[in-house]
Amino acid sequence: MIEMPTQMTRGLRFQIVLPIAESVTAAVFGGIGLWQRSVILSRPFLGGTFWNSTARFHVWPWPYKFAAVSNLPALVSASILAIPIHAMKPVLPEALQLAPSLSLVWILWYWVGVRSDRRWLIVDKVPWIALLVFNLVSLVEHLPRSVTRVTFPMD
Repeated sequence: MIEMPTQMTRGLRFQIVLPIAESVTAAVFGGIGLWQRSVILSRPFLGGTFWNSTARFHVWPWPYKFAAVSNLPALVSASILAIPIHAMKPVLPEALQLAPSLSLVWILWYWVGVRSDRRWLIVDKVPWIALLVFNLVSLVEHLPRSVTRVTFPMD
């Protein structure tokens, strides 16, 4: 049986739904991850904090990694845009330097949505299954190892 689009689904389009869903996901997970990173790196260490050590290159909480990997093209573009921002104001907090990446996440997923709208209707299941698999793989890959070892034994 073929499902016909209803009045509700005619107004919904991938180019609207995907940017909203992925931007909110990136903002929530990225924000939580940056907050966790800041808490960890702000602990006292040898008369300073971990921000003044090489730990800042090694501490990447899993929510931040999930948000970064699932929106990698936007993060790379935002990093390139952050270079002049960092040159003008080097003491700007990391969260403010990464803020432009949210607008680039919107643009990335809008582009994916436009491409998807050309091929599928919003009621089709294939693009939603593909998006779910993509997000689950990204999430499972970046869960803490203690969780993934219990759920998916590696030995």
